[in-house]
Amino acid sequence: MNIKSKKELKKNYSFYLWADTDKKIGLGHLNRLRFFMQELSKQKIKANFLTKFNSLSRSLIKNNHFFLSNDISYYVKKMILPKEFKKDQKNKIIFIDSYNVNKFFFKLLRENNIKVVYFNDFKTDKGANLNICVGSNSKNKNFLSGFNFIPLASEYAKSKKNLLNKKTVLITLGSADPRHLSLKLTELVSRFDFNILVVVGKYYSNSLYKKLLSVKSKKIKLIFKPKSLLKYFKKSDSVICAGGFTVFESLSLGIPTLCVELCDNQSVNLINLKKLGLIKVIDYRLNANLKLKPSHLDVLFNKKYRHFVSKNALKIISRNGSLNILKETIKKLT
Repeated sequence: MNIKSKKELKKNYSFYLWADTDKKIGLGHLNRLRFFMQELSKQKIKANFLTKFNSLSRSLIKNNHFFLSNDISYYVKKMILPKEFKKDQKNKIIFIDSYNVNKFFFKLLRENNIKVVYFNDFKTDKGANLNICVGSNSKNKNFLSGFNFIPLASEYAKSKKNLLNKKTVLITLGSADPRHLSLKLTELVSRFDFNILVVVGKYYSNSLYKKLLSVKSKKIKLIFKPKSLLKYFKKSDSVICAGGFTVFESLSLGIPTLCVELCDNQSVNLINLKKLGLIKVIDYRLNANLKLKPSHLDVLFNKKYRHFVSKNALKIISRNGSLNILKETIKKLT
């Protein structure tokens, strides 16, 4: 983008980002927009973040925010908009990341002269002006889809790929783990000669935390509620994670990754990565008996496969996804 386009953008348009986070929905929705906001800041384009206030959103969103007393589903149910919009007379573009919106709410936004960019994992047309489908492909002209539009945190763009020589496995299941899968995975991997880093998420139960502490191995280190995983990715040369956004972060560093597929929205993320052979997958939706099969162990032991992932993942996963989203948004909506 040239300087002139930025000046015109600031003069005529306001940007908003809207997503929530809590124990039930996790961090994924909020983080995608939070990372995209880093690009807006880099380009010196001001944006305001809307999110329901809680301890987690307060800790992650520090600047240019409107903390709301209700989540997105409240506004959708009531068919009303936050009062913060009424104070702004500029043309407005809002980025929304939530499964709780519908076509009627998008119509309400458009009727109030607000253009909508929607993170649309299931490729369902709800009437947004522009849709972003992370990881999977769509031929719809109103969709930005594929691996060029993944809004990674800005710190990943500067990081070199991992050398795969650390004999360390990172296990991370997100902000919550009600089924104690991190414990089961830790016990399985501890049978092998690896150092193990286990992330303890914000909403892990005390009982799970105590059980993880009780696993008898000097090679296990617990990482308690990290705000960023990059530091721990850089210490690892294999990753076992849920099938959400963490997969793309891991692959952007060329790390062989085993995914535990927990729900349908994760399946959408993983379908093309599986076709390309860049990940191995445990489909926990179909088989709740968690085991490591020989094909899963390729992530840890198979040198040929590990080299394939290290070599090819960085060619496929763009580290400039947020900038690509911004450019296409300006091109199509302004």
